[in-house]
Amino acid sequence: MARKGQTGRGSQDPKDPNQAAGMFKRAFRWGVSPNAIFGTDEIRTNARYIGDMWSDIQRVPPHRRRRLTPEGTYDIVAMAFDYGRSPDQIRMMMANSRVIAARASRIYLVSGILLLLYWAYRVMVSPVGLGNIFYVLLVLAMAVWFLVLSFFKAMETWRLRTQRPGTFTEFLHTEDSWWP
Repeated sequence: MARKGQTGRGSQDPKDPNQAAGMFKRAFRWGVSPNAIFGTDEIRTNARYIGDMWSDIQRVPPHRRRRLTPEGTYDIVAMAFDYGRSPDQIRMMMANSRVIAARASRIYLVSGILLLLYWAYRVMVSPVGLGNIFYVLLVLAMAVWFLVLSFFKAMETWRLRTQRPGTFTEFLHTEDSWWP
């Protein structure tokens, strides 16, 4: 009687004599780890290779950043050279960024204040309960997040206006108005 998988004729493709019948027999026969059985080492090697190829594709040229002069201000001419544009175009891009950041700062500030007012309303009118407390804390977190974002956008506007990167303490302690 023929066993399952055999036709009664001789096998058309003889097996490799070093090939064990199953993966566990192969593991015990050669004394290797499960990584060799399932091919995870090759998968990891190829994943690293693909990751390296992707990072080569995504690599940004090293000089495409905001360059500084020895005094600590933005070097408009060097940035224009790096980006292949004229200094006037770089100044126009910075002015546009300043307008956009100022608008975003005001929007975030108004949104944060409105959320704080809504939070105060919800605190006054909502009954005490775990679900209501969670909701009120969530609205408070959103309001604080919008207010923090408004300060960071105002700091970005201040950096573009002074044309130098400054720290957060310099931003807060400036004599000028730091709102856009």
